[in-house]
Amino acid sequence: MSAAAGAPIAPGETVTWDFYIPNTAGPSSKDKSSVAYIYQADKALAAQAAHRLNTASAGSVAPAALANFADFNAGLFGTLIVSKESEARWDASPGDVNQEFSTVFATINENLSPYLDININKFALEGYSVVKSDPIFKASNERPSINGVSFCNLGGLVMMQSRVYRWYAMALGGEAGVHAPTWSGQTISTVRYNGNGDAVELLPGSSKVADIKAYNAGVWLLEDQALANSMSGARALFKITIKVTSVCPMKFWAKC
Repeated sequence: MSAAAGAPIAPGETVTWDFYIPNTAGPSSKDKSSVAYIYQADKALAAQAAHRLNTASAGSVAPAALANFADFNAGLFGTLIVSKESEARWDASPGDVNQEFSTVFATINENLSPYLDININKFALEGYSVVKSDPIFKASNERPSINGVSFCNLGGLVMMQSRVYRWYAMALGGEAGVHAPTWSGQTISTVRYNGNGDAVELLPGSSKVADIKAYNAGVWLLEDQALANSMSGARALFKITIKVTSVCPMKFWAKC
């Protein structure tokens, strides 16, 4: 089925959206061969849409649709990638890189998550003793993160030496949500023909594309170098493995 613009989706409901991508939404002549957009759910906007729809036609949106609405503070966000048609593979992925990584930098406020009570009862030793209005408890639930994960717990960031990788870096948040992703030990290329460095700057709602030719093998740090975010856990580890180009014969005197 199709949903009215902005309408919340009720539990158990399946909705399909069809996107028309004009040329103006794709990469320009100065961009890489693909660009990224962030998508997210926002409970406040969904509530406004539901009110508007119910005002126009009573009962259009059931109350259950907002009862346990999971927005980006519960992890409901992701990436839409648009590739240049002439440079894309059959599956629409960019043809000039070996692999892509998508990273979203945001301060997740779990006080606003519909799963707050579930998490308290599941993980707290004495869940009944937790005071949700306590300022210290509320502050502890606001955590700068990368893809919703903090303190180097984000997995899957593995590259192979001598291959080219594309990173999409995006930001969510309010007026204070400024981020500065930095890849240690590597050089990144941020535009089609020039522009090298090791960091990009992100404002809330913005995205940047950075290519890395993995050459420096080892385990390295990806972090948000906005100091408060870095110290509060917006860090992850990525690994560059060595590409095996030759194998020694299996003889006792063989040396590599």
